[in-house]
Amino acid sequence: MSDEPGQEQNQQQQGDQGAGAEGQQGENNTPQRPDNLPDDFWNEETGVDVEGLLGQRNELAAFKAERDSHAAQVPENADGYELKLPDSFEQPDPDNPVEINADDPRLPVAREFAHENDLSQAQFEQLLELDHKFQAAEAEKLNERLAEEKKALGSKADARIDAVETWLAATVGTEHAGALLGTLFTQKQVEAFEKIMAVAKGGTPKPSGGDRDLKTDEISDEEYEAMSPDQRLVRAREIQAKKRQAA
Repeated sequence: MSDEPGQEQNQQQQGDQGAGAEGQQGENNTPQRPDNLPDDFWNEETGVDVEGLLGQRNELAAFKAERDSHAAQVPENADGYELKLPDSFEQPDPDNPVEINADDPRLPVAREFAHENDLSQAQFEQLLELDHKFQAAEAEKLNERLAEEKKALGSKADARIDAVETWLAATVGTEHAGALLGTLFTQKQVEAFEKIMAVAKGGTPKPSGGDRDLKTDEISDEEYEAMSPDQRLVRAREIQAKKRQAA
C-alpha cells in the first residue's frame, strides 16, 4: 500500500513529460515562413512552393540570357550602326539595287535614336527598310498623280509638254529651262506655260550669255544673234532631238 502513491506519482510525471514532448513535436511540424518570401510562393499548410520558386528562377535566367544576347548586338556608339538593308530585303529591281545614301542628313538622327533605345543592328536595318518603303509608297502616289495630270492634257499630252520644253530651252537656255521644267507637273502648269508662249509669240526674249548652249560651233555668234525667234525655236528643237538620240 505504501508503494502505490509513489508509483502513481511516477506514472503521472511520465505522462506529463510525454504530453509535453508531443506538444513540442507538433509545434516543430508547423511550417515556418522565411522572411521576405512573396505570398505567391507560400502555403500555410504545405509551406514553401519550391517548384514555383525554381520555375521563376529559370524564367529570370532565360530573360537575362536574352538581354545579354541582345546587348551584344547593340553597337558601342551610334556611329557603329552599319548602313544597310536587311538580308531578307527583296530588291524591286535587281539590276538597280536599292542602296542607302550615306549622305542622307536624317541618318545621324536615326543612329542616335537607335542607340538611345538599345536597338540592335538587325533592328536598325529594319528601321532603314521601313523608311525605304515609306519613300517608295510616296513616289508611287506621285507617279499616279502625274499620270492623271498627263491624261488630263489629252491625247497630245507628250507633244504639248515637248513643245513647252523646247520653247523654254530656246528662250532662256537649257540650264534655266531645266530649273523651270522641274516644276512642270500639272495640267494647269503646262497650260500656264502655253499661255506665256502665246503672249511671247511676237518676240522671244534673248537668252543670257551663259545659257546659249543652243548655239554650237556650227554657227557663229553673229548668225545666232541674227536668228528670228522662230528660227531659234527650230534650232532648239533640232538640238533637243540630237540629245535624245544620243541618250
